[in-house]
Amino acid sequence: MAEIWLVCEGTSDFPVLTAVLTTVLAAEISVRAAGGNSNIASVAAYLRKQDDSSTVAYVFDRDYSRRATADATFTDGRPAFMWRRHAIESYRKALLDEAARLVAKAQATIVSPHLEPLAIGRRYDAELARLTAADYLRDMTFLEEFHGRDLLGALCQWLQQIYRAKLSKKLLVEELEKAVPDAYKANRLLYGTDDFLDLANGVRALAKLPQIV
Repeated sequence: MAEIWLVCEGTSDFPVLTAVLTTVLAAEISVRAAGGNSNIASVAAYLRKQDDSSTVAYVFDRDYSRRATADATFTDGRPAFMWRRHAIESYRKALLDEAARLVAKAQATIVSPHLEPLAIGRRYDAELARLTAADYLRDMTFLEEFHGRDLLGALCQWLQQIYRAKLSKKLLVEELEKAVPDAYKANRLLYGTDDFLDLANGVRALAKLPQIV
């Protein structure tokens, strides 16, 4: 069977994806770390060049893209997948000031209604209303929007302060990485949506392989 490759951003993604895709899902997908977002395309192109019959896909952070955009990458038939989780953060006034600066500097795009301060202000207000909605807080959906490194850093600091734990962030990450396959195997919906399974099936679909469950 032709090789199936999944290229991820960094070395921290590699052990988790390898363990889940190989041990838990048995998806027959090999993982390669690109060493950063900027290297993903070149690593994917290199793998394709090595074997034209292989299937090469890649997965990258959502960053500040909208959740709907990330969801679409799992079903659009393209080899680029976006994680459903990451960060949205900024201050309203700073955002409006930056929008005003862009409108003043970028004359070529000044006609776009999306860059008008009032339009951005309305969008910010809509997002703020969504973020402060009762179900958003009750269901802890806000955790999906936070940067994983920030959450881990805060957890490590909390453990150090409350329990006087002599624990480094590096050690905490290593231990959590080891726990992910077992925790995921016990509860596939541990993270709300089964991103690992959707990712595996999305890549397998590119290779015209049957879906796994």
